[in-house]
Amino acid sequence: MRFRAQVRVQRKDLPVFQKSKTFTKESLAKEWIKKLEAEIQINPDILNPETKTVSKTLDQFIEKYIEEIGDEFAGTKKAALKHICNYDISQKDVYTLSRQDFSNFAIE
Repeated sequence: MRFRAQVRVQRKDLPVFQKSKTFTKESLAKEWIKKLEAEIQINPDILNPETKTVSKTLDQFIEKYIEEIGDEFAGTKKAALKHICNYDISQKDVYTLSRQDFSNFAIE
């Protein structure tokens, strides 16, 4: 059995955005849909084919997060976030991170 996941977004003044993909498991299809929807929320420019998508690493997101609201939490949280930047996962594009990437990170 195969499962087809489809995301379709129609916004005013933009062409219809459509993406679909087929999976062997329903859970993988649902995960892909959630991931793509989250990506669209984070970076709505991907809905416009004329806009070039900019990739950002997890490291860049963590640094920006610390820069913007780092004063609001204790030094241990800031240190823990900076510690994540020492691992391979921090150099991956956040828009392509998968469940497997997080599993591998947890095992390290």
